[in-house]
Amino acid sequence: MKKFILLTLALSLLLSLTACSRIDGGDTAGGDTAGGAPVAGEVRIGLSDAGITVGGKPAPEDAGADVYTAHDIVYYESGHDLTYGEGTAKDEHPASEAAAHTVLHIAAPGTYVLSGRLSAGQIAVDLGEGAEDDPGAVVTLVLSGVDITCTVAPAIIFYNVYECGGREAPSPDVDTSAAGANIVIADGTDNTVNGSYVARIYSSVELSADGSKVVDGKKLHKYDGAVYSKMSMNVSGGDGRLTINAENEGLDTELHLTVNGGVIDIFSGNDGINTNEDGVSVTTVNGGALTVTVNGSTGEGDGIDSNGWLVVNGGQVRAFACGSSMDSGIDSDMGIVINGGRLVATGNMLDAIDAASTQSYVIFNSIRVLSSIGLEDIGSFTLQDAEGAELMDFTVSDNAFSVLLVSSPELGDGLYSLYSGGTLVASAEPGVDGGTGGPGNGQRPPDGVGPVDPPPEVPDDELVRVTDYIPGILVDLRYASDNNFTGEVIYDFTEARLRYGTVKKLRQVQEELSARGYTLKIWDALRPVSAQFRLWEICPDGRYVSNPNTGYSKHSRGNTVDLTLVRPDGSEVPMPSDFDNFTALADRDYSDVPAGAAENARLLEEVMTAHGFIPYSAEWWHYTDEDSYDVVK
Repeated sequence: MKKFILLTLALSLLLSLTACSRIDGGDTAGGDTAGGAPVAGEVRIGLSDAGITVGGKPAPEDAGADVYTAHDIVYYESGHDLTYGEGTAKDEHPASEAAAHTVLHIAAPGTYVLSGRLSAGQIAVDLGEGAEDDPGAVVTLVLSGVDITCTVAPAIIFYNVYECGGREAPSPDVDTSAAGANIVIADGTDNTVNGSYVARIYSSVELSADGSKVVDGKKLHKYDGAVYSKMSMNVSGGDGRLTINAENEGLDTELHLTVNGGVIDIFSGNDGINTNEDGVSVTTVNGGALTVTVNGSTGEGDGIDSNGWLVVNGGQVRAFACGSSMDSGIDSDMGIVINGGRLVATGNMLDAIDAASTQSYVIFNSIRVLSSIGLEDIGSFTLQDAEGAELMDFTVSDNAFSVLLVSSPELGDGLYSLYSGGTLVASAEPGVDGGTGGPGNGQRPPDGVGPVDPPPEVPDDELVRVTDYIPGILVDLRYASDNNFTGEVIYDFTEARLRYGTVKKLRQVQEELSARGYTLKIWDALRPVSAQFRLWEICPDGRYVSNPNTGYSKHSRGNTVDLTLVRPDGSEVPMPSDFDNFTALADRDYSDVPAGAAENARLLEEVMTAHGFIPYSAEWWHYTDEDSYDVVK
């Protein structure tokens, strides 16, 4: 595997009266900061369950001190009614659990070097009201061998510090070097942060007329990440490592986040990284080695999720979304810009790569991988160019996925091939299938400017490959293998094709079902007339196969599809029967199948019919578009 260069970027803090700006030079922390003689202006803090020290002396409990300890952590307390907050039982904590936590409060600007272990505690930075507009309200936390655990809230939180980023004229081009919240990972150290979250707590509420529900609740507290900042934040470092184990989200800010360096591993129950100002926030990666793995404990989660832009300029980024939900390795509401670095991302969805990107990328549809080598074999990959030269080796997490994105400076023109264990499992040719981020696409920015256009809109009667236009949909053409009632391979192709008009309707079905935690899996789509004759040759029984000598199958019109419901990772859900079951279990009576299977089949029928498909009464999996087309001969 190629070794990725770790960039040690100096953290520069400019005290500016307006917005964020950039200056050169000025180390604030690093190997020298972490060890040896204290640097002027640093405050050294030793963490210990036996007692926290500040500058070698016991930390005071005086709330008027620059640094002090208390037992006053903000958390979601159990035992309250609906006017307290939006939390449920899983978000609540008893007062006794919270009281066991020691909060280290930092209330003055400066550089604080932390080391040691705190098994029940929190680092809370709050420079008070007015700090947001004070360019001198800057705090840098140097993590120099810490192990911090908080079971009721974020383990590290920045409340009030200088906010260098504006909300006017949003843009992906932001500079957070003057931000008031800074974390530096000291060289040569290992650091672990285990954190929880705080569900939304109300400051005031408006109830319905009968008092049974909250109509409007004003937010007092809500902190979703194990490491959280209400203001823009920088994370920097060299070869030091920070591991974040998060019950919910991992590393969050309410505005911008810039990762300049360090080795960062995030394991999270929900989004690994989240910047959450809608249409404004920017997550920027300039360097370092960042790995994000969403473990799926909450049932969802993107690897990196920006409610504004995601910009990758350098470093190594590996982001693996939850395998059982329709989430992305990298997700951005306003656009994903790839200008440099090496990026590997997996998930079941992928947003479009912005045309402003200057580095090539390729997207593989891993459904081909699943059908060819089996999910249990996926893990290590080699990417080769058209000449067979190996461009990079990489590994992915154990999370299931249907979309794989790779970007690196080495990518150029030609066909890219993906190998696993020496077996060719997928390929993509740049510029062929468009730049929407859908499965099966490989793109290279034309002339170094940006990716090519998305798959084109075409006439409704044109046949198209379904996976080009419906991200996340799964395909398992039964007649392309011997896994069908004939026991023989009927098709000489594995791609599902339908009329574009039918695909547009099916895309609406997929989007609606995705919101409910399901995805579609296609068993059969366009069936060539020659294949229909082959089926009749094998099984000349009109009860099971349409006789092509007297009339063609609706499948031969390209507007009929056989499909089922599955989870986004491809795992089965209860359905009345398998495909091509010729018993009463296959009909739409459902009185003779388990309740769960009947419920799922009815859900599929409800959504399909709502979007213009006609169900076939004898086969729960069979649907025909209301719009008819000629037979494809």
